[in-house]
Amino acid sequence: MKQYILLLLIVVLFSASLHAADENGAIVIPVNAAASTTGIDDLYNLNHPAWAQADKTALHFHRTPPLYNDGPYDDGERPVASVRFIRFSDKTLVLRLEWSDSTLDNFEQGVRYPDAGEPHVYKTHTSSTNQFGDSACLMAPKTRAPMSAYPSMMMGDAASPVDLFFWQAGRGFSLLQAHGRASTAAAQTEQALTGKSFRQENGWAVIFVLPDLSASIPVCFAIWDGAKQQRDGLKYYSLWYEIQS
Repeated sequence: MKQYILLLLIVVLFSASLHAADENGAIVIPVNAAASTTGIDDLYNLNHPAWAQADKTALHFHRTPPLYNDGPYDDGERPVASVRFIRFSDKTLVLRLEWSDSTLDNFEQGVRYPDAGEPHVYKTHTSSTNQFGDSACLMAPKTRAPMSAYPSMMMGDAASPVDLFFWQAGRGFSLLQAHGRASTAAAQTEQALTGKSFRQENGWAVIFVLPDLSASIPVCFAIWDGAKQQRDGLKYYSLWYEIQS
């Protein structure tokens, strides 16, 4: 019996060590140096050796409860997801986010129809009100520093605004900002968010180029599955992680 308890304790401790944590107990995502690359363009090749050398961290997702009377309701399934980070000497961080998704769902572009109302109202209409696209996002506090208290998971708050590094299938990348629910707006910056997406056999791989994300900054992730009518606040989301120091 004692041997069984000792073995169980070793297994628990080993499992805990798979998720490196800092002195505050935060789960830390490893970051690798860009030692074997000549530039960011190299990392747009998913088969580049630098990615094979980078530590892969599994992400764990929850799902928000139904927001509408008719659902869609939680089916209990969660995407299998992982991240890898590579940092260049200028502190630019490149993120590779991968997740399982059995269907490819692009956002449709709005279609312009004649409208009898004022010209500034309803200029562009969607042709399909019940179809949504796949998306992914990394959220980080706008204040780029270690934090003893993380921002609100509800898109930050007035005291702790957040940046949203956002990708949508069929639309590309955008940098947004928020300071609470329903406060999302395009970031007031001349620096565009760049990256590249890849449709794989069983899901997505999306590479984000993230400027100005230094060590110990908390980050969290969200994924939307368009086939499950996920949109807005209806999504899969992770809790906070911290970037390795």
